[in-house]
Amino acid sequence: MRSHAGEIPGFKRFGSYFRFCREVVDKWLGGLEPLYDAARASLLMGVPKSWVYANANDIPGLLRLGRYVRFRPAVILPFLQGSEVVQ
Repeated sequence: MRSHAGEIPGFKRFGSYFRFCREVVDKWLGGLEPLYDAARASLLMGVPKSWVYANANDIPGLLRLGRYVRFRPAVILPFLQGSEVVQ
């Protein structure tokens, strides 16, 4: 299994342990707001959850955490407010 930890800014590896610089990760995430899962994103967009999974790469604010799909609220909310499809 391949780790994607190196794609996260502030990543450092100490032997078999991963460490992250909190300030850099907080800035990268866009704050400490809880991330939205696919169910929450589907409610905000008015689409089925399966559509969110199928089109996740095209939705701004995407974070892949292993097999999980999460979205940064600081990125997805302004996108949805400016989208004519959602309104």
